[in-house]
Amino acid sequence: MTQAAPDRLDSATCEPSLARRVRVTVNGDMLRCVTAYDATAGWVEILAHADNGFLEHCDGDFVKRRIYGKIRAVLMPEREI
Repeated sequence: MTQAAPDRLDSATCEPSLARRVRVTVNGDMLRCVTAYDATAGWVEILAHADNGFLEHCDGDFVKRRIYGKIRAVLMPEREI
């Protein structure tokens, strides 16, 4: 059984170990490089990738994109070491 993730998450202010365990889907499609999400408001913020697969940046900062849709976040179990 999977645990529910927080309804909102911002990886800049959240515990890194928690942020790494969250898997986010928008309309059923899993996203990578999620920096923040709000499941109630229906948006996810991700790091933008150029056509060549590299992260986009502008003036020294990474470009972020906001995607809207049906958000589902799942907290994956911690791995045993």
